[in-house]
Amino acid sequence: MIKISNKIVPTKIEDRFIEILNSPNFPWFYLDNVMHNNIASTVVNKNITKSYALVHTLLDKGIVSSDYYDLFNSILTRFCVINKIKLDRVLRVRIRRTFYVKGHTSQKYNIPHVDIIDELPYKTLIYYVDDSDGDTVFFKNKLKEENFLDANAVIDKKVTPKKGTVVYFNGDKYHSGNCPIDFTKRTVINFDFKI
Repeated sequence: MIKISNKIVPTKIEDRFIEILNSPNFPWFYLDNVMHNNIASTVVNKNITKSYALVHTLLDKGIVSSDYYDLFNSILTRFCVINKIKLDRVLRVRIRRTFYVKGHTSQKYNIPHVDIIDELPYKTLIYYVDDSDGDTVFFKNKLKEENFLDANAVIDKKVTPKKGTVVYFNGDKYHSGNCPIDFTKRTVINFDFKI
């Protein structure tokens, strides 16, 4: 299940999110490698690009770690109200900004992953802060097929980031972020939660 929705929050609020995240005062933290579990050295899939990112974690393991949590969590709250979803608890909320990496192409992607394996089952919502060309890539491979990282990844669907759009899916769906090519940056807010 992959559901795409538009206009979860009014345009004025979307613009405010961009303004805050582009402010020189917003606290970003550098992450040298977005690959999970330090497996970068073992992956031989030529389609995977090692990427760095700026991140800001709003909540992790149920603990709020940012003064911006209430503001950005309003996206999840509104999505649940609009879709009549009963939210049980939020597991993690993280903002990630990626950039172009030399040698990256539209056929490549970052490491396929499941956000929080030890919390399954849960749902994931990705909010696209602004337009970009770093597609989110979803894979047909199942959770127990981790060897597909080497070369056997089968793409199911690609979603291009459009300002204010969200993608809702089951947390056990392998997916991958991406690096932009024609845009200067790609910014997403990722929500993992139980319903």
